[in-house]
Amino acid sequence: MDTLLQLAQFVVDEHPLQRPVVLKFLEVVLTSKFVAEALQKDAAQVLVYLMTTGFVHPILKFMDVSSDRLQPAVALALATHVASVVSPPYSRPFVEGMAAFLHKPVVLENLQPEKLSDEKRSNLKRLCSDFSKEVPGVLSDKKLLAL
Repeated sequence: MDTLLQLAQFVVDEHPLQRPVVLKFLEVVLTSKFVAEALQKDAAQVLVYLMTTGFVHPILKFMDVSSDRLQPAVALALATHVASVVSPPYSRPFVEGMAAFLHKPVVLENLQPEKLSDEKRSNLKRLCSDFSKEVPGVLSDKKLLAL
């Protein structure tokens, strides 16, 4: 992982009041056309780490507003990273926010289960199943339901 991303992760842990600043930094990295995809995938991991600290709502808002500016592989990596770290019980706003992100074209059009590792596919399948139980009807796309 890049040094700046390691520093961002350190700031998340050591300076909780700076989490909005870290989010802004990650937003720039994730949406820039001039940043390598590998670095953006690492930034997605840091974003999910930030989410695990309880900074969920602003991240869901970013994912909703900025999904069209994410590279397809990065959007899918973000979805699979989230799926690998979350577990029930989920709040309704989280389920609805993540379901909305999973329904975004940048995710759906690139969701090819056969190209995902077994672990990533299993995590996404579990997440979609959990969401369907928590909020019936929240997932409507056949690709998501067929994982």
